[in-house]
Amino acid sequence: MDALTNERTAINALIAIAAVLLFGFAGETAASWNGWIAGALLLALSVAAMRMEQTWHEWVSLAVALWVILSPWLLGFTETASALWLHVVAGSAVAILAAIGAWQMHAVPRKV
Repeated sequence: MDALTNERTAINALIAIAAVLLFGFAGETAASWNGWIAGALLLALSVAAMRMEQTWHEWVSLAVALWVILSPWLLGFTETASALWLHVVAGSAVAILAAIGAWQMHAVPRKV
């Protein structure tokens, strides 16, 4: 494994950790369902990205992260501060990491 592959694996591992943080808000139904669905999707994407490097993994992760950031307002659970901030922080972290991963896939030439 080269340094770039290690870096991409680390990025995807951090995305997986952020995804797991989204699991479970028993008191707030919308936040709970959204966290479980988005978290499971992000976790699956990060595991898939660790196994095979495809640019689309990063773009889909970025799209899901943007949904996670906006979901408290779109689904109406802004009154639950912990759910609001966790969605915004986890979504922002994933968005940044996915954008870095997508940039690396396009900007850095791959060895054949």
